[in-house]
Amino acid sequence: MCFVRKGSLICGMVLNADLIKTALGKRTADLTVKGGYLINVYTEEAYRADVAIAGNRIAAVDESLPDGRMVVNVDGMYLAPGFIDSHTHVEMSFLTLTEFGKIALKHGTTCVMEEPHEIANVLGLRGVKALVEEAKTLPVRFYFQIPSCVPSSIHETSGAALTLKDVKEGLKLPRVVGLGEFMNVPSILRADRGALRKIEVARRLGAVVEGHCPGLEGCELNAYASTGISSDHEAFQPLEGVRKLRAGLTLEIREGSTVKNLKDLLKPILKLNLSLENCCLATDDILPGDLEALGYMDYVVRRAIEEGVDPVKAVKMATLNPARHFRLEQDLGSVTPGKLADIVVLKNLQKVEVDSVILNGKIAYHRGDIRVPFKKFRFPSWAYNTVKLKRKIKREELKVRVQGFSGSRVLVNVIRITEGQAYTLREKRWMKVRDGEVLGDEDAAKVFVIERHGKRGGVGKGFIAGLGLRKGAISSTVGHDAHNIIVAGHDVEDVYLAFRRLFEIKGGIVIVQDGEVTCDLPLPIAGLMSDEKYERVLRRLEELEREARKLGVSIKSPFVQLSFISLTSIPEIRLTDLGLFDVKANRFIDLIEEAKP
Repeated sequence: MCFVRKGSLICGMVLNADLIKTALGKRTADLTVKGGYLINVYTEEAYRADVAIAGNRIAAVDESLPDGRMVVNVDGMYLAPGFIDSHTHVEMSFLTLTEFGKIALKHGTTCVMEEPHEIANVLGLRGVKALVEEAKTLPVRFYFQIPSCVPSSIHETSGAALTLKDVKEGLKLPRVVGLGEFMNVPSILRADRGALRKIEVARRLGAVVEGHCPGLEGCELNAYASTGISSDHEAFQPLEGVRKLRAGLTLEIREGSTVKNLKDLLKPILKLNLSLENCCLATDDILPGDLEALGYMDYVVRRAIEEGVDPVKAVKMATLNPARHFRLEQDLGSVTPGKLADIVVLKNLQKVEVDSVILNGKIAYHRGDIRVPFKKFRFPSWAYNTVKLKRKIKREELKVRVQGFSGSRVLVNVIRITEGQAYTLREKRWMKVRDGEVLGDEDAAKVFVIERHGKRGGVGKGFIAGLGLRKGAISSTVGHDAHNIIVAGHDVEDVYLAFRRLFEIKGGIVIVQDGEVTCDLPLPIAGLMSDEKYERVLRRLEELEREARKLGVSIKSPFVQLSFISLTSIPEIRLTDLGLFDVKANRFIDLIEEAKP
């Protein structure tokens, strides 16, 4: 691929008249892409075509176009629209939007649909506004949905709440295109007036309403969809995706760092030869290590192709389909006249290898070189002091004591995590008791959720299996959705040290072994995000994973997996600062059920 500069580019906004003149050949294009094969997501075909750009928009697409002031010769490579992630939470990458955007651009992702309920649960609407302000400074496009459920349930303590007034205000912010995933399903099914008012306001303002309804089917799915909620990304079982498509929902097929549903969901859709028009691709959560090693939306598109989706249709699922869903089709989603000039140059369509990216009409990335500025954004000081205690937590509180039972063994409800999935399983185990303390076992570590917003001071206690933690302790201020402190471990001294270290670093992830902090990652912005460059965060995460392996941790993405144990919107059982919660029964349950001599 080579660049030929002819004269100087026109600065400033190009009027429609210039687009028309350029399309008619009466004005020289600012940039012409020549010699490529266009991936046309409308007709679902690829064919030889040149692209002429005037300012930041596409003026013409034709088999042969005259040279522009600048010419990009792509030598038979493919021209795809800029990729769009239809649903993600950037905060869960531990990066700022700025640092996330750098990696996104390298992998052909020019638009990210961000649902900021992570930061909203800590900082409220002002946290969302801070991200919107950061997004304004960036070349990569970030669009937002205003979180609908903050807190996500009444069964945990969050740092903030978004009222109907907040939602109304948020929906009018720049770059906001929708109401975020409505995860409080019980409130919908009982026709809670407060929940329905949020949806009504969003629809009145022309916003898309995003969904979150794992496992829903039959009359309950009908009831949920009848409200105007338009999508779901929480389909786990193969036929669940089919049911939701048949209910008229847009299916955002997820393939992230921790939760991977793409293979299971695509199999029945392809077998039944169903339309992919209402299928989008998404990550939900993705970590820097995977972004660097595997890719971003280029990787998700590639995975769809590997599972049998036609390559052009796979590209469409990450471009036109999400643009249509979020009502951005007039600007995004295709390489056609009038659209914003966001184009990904692919070396190979089957492998989805990104060579270069044209963003907003300019060459933004070329073979490892980012050519547009990403300026560091300064977050307000209030975003840095979010780890607070209502009261002092004593070391003794980080033990699981038997109360109301006598005996040497007790039957315990254990949280079993499943690698690669957000759901958990309820598992009953007999555990030994010594001096009134439940000891756990090698595969089931003690786990605590400690309120960190300075409100209730609660400490939830439980046991977690499937993590592989055999010794030491892991702590984090990242815990869906309220983002209270989660600490897992065996030895009370290690657990307490891991807990206390979080206050010293103003939030983050900590690993302790034998009374020593072996590694940590400070996440001072809301206790969720680092203010460092992504390369440094990536190195520190790799170090954390190595140290976790020394403790016996065997699963991939253990810190994200651990963060899901308090997520009360997905079955089966969860632990919050208020106790052990059965999602299906929608009630708190006892940790210990019975005792034996």
